[in-house]
Amino acid sequence: MAAVAVSFSIEQHLKCVALFYVRTIRSQSQATLKHFYLFTTVLLSVFLAKANAYKAPPVIGYVDGFRDGKIFGWACQKFVPASLDVHLYVRNAAGRPGAIIVKGAKANRYSDSVVANVCGTEFHAYRYEIQLTPQERRRYRNYRVFVHGIKFFGDVPNSLLINSGRYRIDPVTGPAPGDPCKTGRDQYGICD
Repeated sequence: MAAVAVSFSIEQHLKCVALFYVRTIRSQSQATLKHFYLFTTVLLSVFLAKANAYKAPPVIGYVDGFRDGKIFGWACQKFVPASLDVHLYVRNAAGRPGAIIVKGAKANRYSDSVVANVCGTEFHAYRYEIQLTPQERRRYRNYRVFVHGIKFFGDVPNSLLINSGRYRIDPVTGPAPGDPCKTGRDQYGICD
């Protein structure tokens, strides 16, 4: 909401500058031109200070689970009433060794008021459901799933959602060879 207020305020100031500029050109007085230059310089300084002081809110979310070939959960950017994109990776999170991007989806399904409250809005479309094809299910069988929420705006990082790495695609029965959850080498804290 702060971004909207800043944009509106800037729009008002720019209209004022434009009106002042038109009047200045008509009068062509040197004193008026100096005042105009000073006014626009101060206005630009205020605008840049406000823009730099505003920090975009973080991306948050959760991977609820994997069932029937679907990865599902919710994602939002705090205080932003808009649906985000989410990206599904397997093996590891984005930017880490071995990570494979599978596909993206939109977190635009109905979410209850609990999720809306956590997101800080009254908007109710933060849930996602990523449907895997039979080919993807075979190809990535037993791989851990990692979901990233993609920022809607601002200079904040995309976020690895809570519970990423906890679920597997069509897990095989019994522990996989070298499974850190079964060998006690859970270095990322992703095991139950």
